[in-house]
Amino acid sequence: MRRAILIIAIAVLCFLTSYGQKKSESTHEFDLESYINAALERSNDVKNAKNSYLFAYWDYRSFKASFLPSLNLSSTIPSFSNSISEVLQGDGTTKYITKNRFVNSLALSINQKVGLTGGAFSIESALTRSDDIEPQRQITYNSLPISVTYQQNLFGVNWLKWQKKIDPLRYEEARRSYLYQRETVIISSIERFFDLAIAQQNLKVARVNLSNADTLYKIAKGRFRLGSISESDVMQMELSKLNAEIALSERLVDLESAQNRFRSYLGVSEKGEIKLNVPSKVPEMILSYDKVLEQARKNNPDIVRFNRQVLEAERWLEQNKRETGLTANFRAKVGFNQNSEDIFDAYRGIIPSQTASITLSMPIIDWGQRRGKIKNAQSNLDLVKGKVDQSQIEFDQNIYVKVMNFNQMGQKFRIAAKSDTIAQIRYKVSMDRFIAGKISVLDLNVALSEKDAANRNFISTLRAFWWYYYDLRRVTLYDFEKGKELEADFESLIR
Repeated sequence: MRRAILIIAIAVLCFLTSYGQKKSESTHEFDLESYINAALERSNDVKNAKNSYLFAYWDYRSFKASFLPSLNLSSTIPSFSNSISEVLQGDGTTKYITKNRFVNSLALSINQKVGLTGGAFSIESALTRSDDIEPQRQITYNSLPISVTYQQNLFGVNWLKWQKKIDPLRYEEARRSYLYQRETVIISSIERFFDLAIAQQNLKVARVNLSNADTLYKIAKGRFRLGSISESDVMQMELSKLNAEIALSERLVDLESAQNRFRSYLGVSEKGEIKLNVPSKVPEMILSYDKVLEQARKNNPDIVRFNRQVLEAERWLEQNKRETGLTANFRAKVGFNQNSEDIFDAYRGIIPSQTASITLSMPIIDWGQRRGKIKNAQSNLDLVKGKVDQSQIEFDQNIYVKVMNFNQMGQKFRIAAKSDTIAQIRYKVSMDRFIAGKISVLDLNVALSEKDAANRNFISTLRAFWWYYYDLRRVTLYDFEKGKELEADFESLIR
């Protein structure tokens, strides 16, 4: 007996200590909107979405910069060679001598790509100094005051043309994906918000149920002493009380788990009571499938991705057609040059120079390699188009299902709210009737179960409404309440 009293005293002391600690911790209050805004500012998912966008942004900036003129400075300081060279003698004979040479050079060039043809222009000015050490000491300067070069792959793929088609799509896909990921964060926030709301409500219900079970158990014992109910009914009420105690301990664990998920999504670990203001109403809204589908086809990143995948497959096919057969490269260069043992004389009396060349290459026997590559690329293009067509069909069907699900939620919410109210009233009436001895324990337990189920269904329906709504916002990138497309301050992301 003393041992039992000691255990109870320790338990009470621990409870009071824990309660005091909890009271000293701060209380954090959230409604659905404030929690969503906090998640959009602090969650790691938003940070990851931002970094993905920035990667695509700077890649796109590099793509656009590649079409602008570039200024380059290059040098060789120095280059050393030790080799045997042949030297033509005055009598027509050839003599082989060993040469030790240092070469230093400096060049300044401007380069410009030509998107229309895929070629490239360059304007260059350069100076080279050669120091021959053996067989005799000699210094030579070779100047190139200016030269203009153009080079072009005549039959190859115009990569610049394809870049102009594909890279803007890739960047637009990244912009839309960023907005899509923000909506995904909102949906995750809704899930965590209502998970915690359900856990808190379940705990509240469990405490009320335990209190009621304890009261009813005491009443049942009194009525048993009066002989108005059987011992079996008393044992049933005791069993209900024990089950309520177990349910309460389980709901406490569920609450702690939901609170941890709620906090961790904001990237915080500080403890404290969380108070939720759960919305009790939802907007009256019926969406048109045609309008939702129109916005989804217009804004969804998957649509851009489908187009990009087809273009990339077409580029690969053209690459295999053009680069596995006859290839030809054209290069032309005009300019002025001079050489002298004096650096200043190397810029006097400059001599015009011109060079032009076309190089050809064509496989004679490749054992069907070229044909195989082309067939492979063609099959890949057909495969991609088939997958895109199927994905487009499934995309439209998914939009239809999402719209139908959402349009049912308004009626479901009204029914769930009314059912919850009725179940609460019915349980109160049943409890009063049981106390008055007018119904059995079984009838009371049925009313209790229906009350709890109706309450859980109300919160779950509320959660489902907002989940379906923001899921439609996600796939369309459109705010149906405000009637406009979703936006983001992309400029602030790159600062």
